[in-house]
Amino acid sequence: MRVFIDTNIIRKENFLKSSTILSLLKACKLFGFEVHIPEIVVDEIKGIFAKEFSKSLDDFQKQYKKLSAFCELDTDDLCLEEEIKKFIEWLDEQLDNYNVHIIPYKNISAQEVVQQSYLAKKPFKEDGKGYKDFLVWSSISSVINALPLNENYFITNNTRDFCSKCEETNNHVLHPDLVKTIKNKAHSPKVYKSVHEFFEEKISIRFENIDITDVPDLSSEFIRGMVEEIIIAEIPYYSAYGFEGLAFKNDVMIDSVEDISVDDISLKVIDEENILIVVNGSFWLYVSGYIEKFEYYHIRDGEIGVDVLDANHNDHVMSVGSSLAAPFEMVLYYNFDQEMIVDHNIELPSEIMDEGWY
Repeated sequence: MRVFIDTNIIRKENFLKSSTILSLLKACKLFGFEVHIPEIVVDEIKGIFAKEFSKSLDDFQKQYKKLSAFCELDTDDLCLEEEIKKFIEWLDEQLDNYNVHIIPYKNISAQEVVQQSYLAKKPFKEDGKGYKDFLVWSSISSVINALPLNENYFITNNTRDFCSKCEETNNHVLHPDLVKTIKNKAHSPKVYKSVHEFFEEKISIRFENIDITDVPDLSSEFIRGMVEEIIIAEIPYYSAYGFEGLAFKNDVMIDSVEDISVDDISLKVIDEENILIVVNGSFWLYVSGYIEKFEYYHIRDGEIGVDVLDANHNDHVMSVGSSLAAPFEMVLYYNFDQEMIVDHNIELPSEIMDEGWY
């Protein structure tokens, strides 16, 4: 098995610090699976970290000055250059520790990049943008063509530039333009949009199941409590666009979560220090947004199953709310030595989104 990882995935997994991606790297090393990351991806991650850390530090220093007017603050000064250096050293160390193969830049001339951009074939956009994606794919395809292997996987959520929709399954697959660059079509990588999705389908099935009674200081009640605590803390203020049957579509946000139900809990051993806890369940969301007054009063005749929160939000719209049910899957990472949950990941319906960087 060979796994390729894109920039957006590493960024989403907290710059390679999340337990989700670290578990994947541990498992691949344990089972002898190859993990390949193009050098351009590594360079992008280092650049994005520096840029975002710089902005966050600037924001912090501005707030620090404001707070200093109210109270005495005791905090060490953060050095931008030093923190970036520490991250780069840490990242290189992690990649080396988990035997990640770094695919060097291909010897592609600027002229070839320009010529390819005007062909308007993926991963380029119609306007010719996308040279970094082109370099990423050139690196990946070069490995696949030079070292044939049947099981290739590409983890990326950049489906717009690397993928197309399969008409039969409606799943994202590698775009035909990119498939043509692979000498043996049977070696074309299958696309996964998240580490969690790939881990669940290809990795977790290889781990040994364990009963909750075999884990000291861990119980179903404790897990349910952790799940509720995490959901109540994180899900409110996410956006919720496109739910079928929801009468309003404008600026839909989650206000609260209620009636959290845990339907299934399963545990798997990752290694001698960590276990994976997979929790499936559902909850009710109360969402709010806006609806045109004309639509509410005239087209729907007022019978649309919503609560009117503010009938006079402005001259054109009213604020409304409604309840809806949604499933979830949460993965908890439990460490034996610390006897605690050290990280988690939540998979939600595609309609629910965190309005963050990714």
